[in-house]
Amino acid sequence: MNSRSYDILTLLGAVLIVIIIAVVMKPNLLSDTFGGQDEPAEVVATNYPENYDMPAVGINESGYLSYQNKIITKEDQMWLLSSRISDAMDYYQPDTRNFAARYIPADNSGEFNIAHACDIWDGVKDEWIYQADAAGIWDLSSASRTVNTGLKGDSNDFAIFIASLIKAVGGQARIKVAQSPQIGEHTYAELYLGNSGDFNTKMINSQALSDLKLKYPYAFSNDPSGLNVFKYESGEICSGESCWIYVKPFMQILNEPEKYGEICYDYPIIIEYLLLFPDSNVIDFQIMYLKFRYSGYSTYSPGVYSLREISYSSEYEQNGDKTYWLKLDWLGNYPGDNYYNDLDSAKVFYSDSSWDDIRFKTL
Repeated sequence: MNSRSYDILTLLGAVLIVIIIAVVMKPNLLSDTFGGQDEPAEVVATNYPENYDMPAVGINESGYLSYQNKIITKEDQMWLLSSRISDAMDYYQPDTRNFAARYIPADNSGEFNIAHACDIWDGVKDEWIYQADAAGIWDLSSASRTVNTGLKGDSNDFAIFIASLIKAVGGQARIKVAQSPQIGEHTYAELYLGNSGDFNTKMINSQALSDLKLKYPYAFSNDPSGLNVFKYESGEICSGESCWIYVKPFMQILNEPEKYGEICYDYPIIIEYLLLFPDSNVIDFQIMYLKFRYSGYSTYSPGVYSLREISYSSEYEQNGDKTYWLKLDWLGNYPGDNYYNDLDSAKVFYSDSSWDDIRFKTL
């Protein structure tokens, strides 16, 4: 064997020795993991004892995400995060349910509607004490704990709390981790407004409206637009010595009067909108309700007000259905306030520990 061959063999032997030592010191060096490091952390049960604080997730000395002194894959990272969010959204706890109910006025009780979400938002926003937390979404306070320790926390805790209260009174909500060009990653709650079926459901039944006009021709002949009839809960229209008294006629033409009728009487100008645009659907109606509720409009001080811009989004489900979601961001001044623009992709988390990568369109 010549000297050159001997040198090559010596070099290969040295490299092999280095590899063996590296593998012995770190057996899973070559595994395909988040950050190119250790195996996934062992699965941890989510049925924790009451008041159990889950160990914090942190960044280890090498700069990789770690949990219980193990480096975890990106997939397990998402599993862990979704589990923590699910545990924090304890809307089923008595403390959470009772606290949510205190925000709903007695005269607006019943099936969940957009007004309930607004009542909860107004109450929590008014009482919330902001406290920054460097750990962000990895250090969450459960909704019931937030009730018992005072309404304190960062925007992540606010999102968990709002979403939990909405679910406690019968609504549907989730947590979205989005990206914005201005500040990067941020978290907020979203309220479910409806799906394709709701978008195709008219708030006013055209046939029922025609039937009502035929039933009360006198009223409509003296009030062709019907605005007086539909503006108020009750009243009368008079012509000479003849008067026609009406009581809640609008409830006869709504598809779901028990859900929306009383709301309309609080904001009668919405009735004018619906009559001018009888093809308005359930989604549009909720957006219009928000625009008028937070514009400063009052039945006792009529006037022209600048309507709020409402930010909500749409996305396609795997089955082809389209769903609509309302932004509930701590940085906003009202539900649907768009403090900054989001990019068109995000991660969403639900109370059942599920999560998804989505693409959405801001409307």
